[in-house]
This record gives sequence, structure tokens and C-alpha cells, in this order.
Amino acid sequence: MVHYHHKESGRIFRFVTNNTKWSPTTVARIYRQRWDIEMLFKRIKQNYPLRDFLGDSPNAIKIQIWCAFIADLLVTIVRDRAHLTGPRRWSFSGVASLLRIHLHTYIDVLRFLRDPDRALIDYKPPEPSPQLSLQLSL
Repeated sequence: MVHYHHKESGRIFRFVTNNTKWSPTTVARIYRQRWDIEMLFKRIKQNYPLRDFLGDSPNAIKIQIWCAFIADLLVTIVRDRAHLTGPRRWSFSGVASLLRIHLHTYIDVLRFLRDPDRALIDYKPPEPSPQLSLQLSL
């Protein structure tokens, strides 16, 4: 049993380890990193559909898992940027759901996360661009 005293919070943490050569600080740091990995896997399992795979090959499964990790990273970046400049605290699943809903809209997501009411009041859809029509000549 290793005891670690966290100076900022004043709490004492106890960790079970069989490595007697490492300092309590090293053991605490490793446990903290392990906990971060556990939280990552929990987020992936809760927010991304990895129960059913789109392909059967090992490569297809790896691609789908990597896509989930990339999506998780992008949602984390959006969430962190919104927290840096806005007063609201959004949960990870809240941001992920919001991004799913607004994926094909033209709303400024960061502005929406900072102040949803103001972002919706000030929302103006983009002007339609002139698009050539396809005319079939028979």
C-alpha cells in the first residue's frame, strides 16, 4: 500500500502496488493516467456506436475504431474551446449530441455553445448560391 498526500487538496490517496521501487508520486501519476484512459474508453462506449461494425475484416474494424477516436478528439476540442470563452459548462455527451444535430446546418457551433439563445436569435441562413441547373437535351 502506497500513500500519497495531494498538497493542493490536502487529501491522502492510497494505492495498491507490488512495485516497491517507485516513489508514491510516480505511482499516483500512473494511476491518474490510467484513470484518464478509463474515462476515454467510457466516453467512446457511451457516445459512439461500436457495437455493430460496418465491415468484417480486421482493417475495417480498426478504421471504425480510429474514426471514433478522431471524433472523440474533435468533440473534446470543440468542448474545450467553448469552455475557454463561455460561461456555460457543457457535458461531453451534450456537445456530442449538439454536434450530431447541427452537423448539416450553418449555425456557428462555438457561438451556440457560448450563448445558445443569442446564437439562435441572430441566426441568418446563408444566401443560396447560384447553381447551374442540369438540363437534359433529348
